[in-house]
Amino acid sequence: MTLGPLSPVSAHPSGCIGISAHRGASISHPENTLSAFRAALAAGTDGVETDIGLSRDGIPVLLHDDTVDRTTNGTGAVGEFTAAELRALDAGAGEGVPTLDLLLTLIGDRAEINIELKDPDSAGPVLEVVRRHPNVQWFCSSAEWGSLEELRRLDARARIYPLSLGVATVDDMRALALDAGCPAEVIDREYSLVSALKLNLDDALEFASTIDAEGISVSAVRLDAAAIARVHAAGLRVWTWTINDLTRATQLIDAGVDVICTDNPVALLTLREQLATGGSLVA
Repeated sequence: MTLGPLSPVSAHPSGCIGISAHRGASISHPENTLSAFRAALAAGTDGVETDIGLSRDGIPVLLHDDTVDRTTNGTGAVGEFTAAELRALDAGAGEGVPTLDLLLTLIGDRAEINIELKDPDSAGPVLEVVRRHPNVQWFCSSAEWGSLEELRRLDARARIYPLSLGVATVDDMRALALDAGCPAEVIDREYSLVSALKLNLDDALEFASTIDAEGISVSAVRLDAAAIARVHAAGLRVWTWTINDLTRATQLIDAGVDVICTDNPVALLTLREQLATGGSLVA
């Protein structure tokens, strides 16, 4: 799919839709590495998203999975390694696994950051790190809603986004992960956990109301204007993941999402610019 000649479409005011880089510019760089985030910042992204695990010494580190197997040259559970040992692994292109502290130092006030809590015990350690970076614009999301409750207990002003599958099913998400080339054993571990959680939109909206959330981090799978309107009616923002297809991105923009998370921030920023000036997408 490419952007073609411009033709009139419904107005999209410039800046009305935010673009966030999923694990950095992960379409072109190893995910959750500093080079991926540097590339996203250089592209002009509005925000970035990262995943947080805890090292053996309790330091928040940037890793999506609960093991290092898929994304580094090491093997074993994240919590078996110290932060220094994780930095010594190769997470792609010779880079080690960064700490959250290193990422926040890089970002500063240049972009908003969605810190997804993957470890259920990470709220306190993450809060300790972000408090050392008062200029960073941050919020936390998580499928581990208990970690968000702990974050709210620790910080009454924390910005919180419960993660939800929205109107998608666990089977939908498994199929997408397989199509993306994620190893079956990783999918089985992650979605066995997800199956045990209540991550549908109804439960997410109810939970959001009890925790004074700012928005919902919701899967784009099957997400439509009606579901988006329900979230907005509750006074919440819609932060949706993960969209690389430009036609689908345009549909979601038309449907009223607030932020789109993508592996390809360059393409989505270009799309937003075209739509803001009255352009359209053609195959």
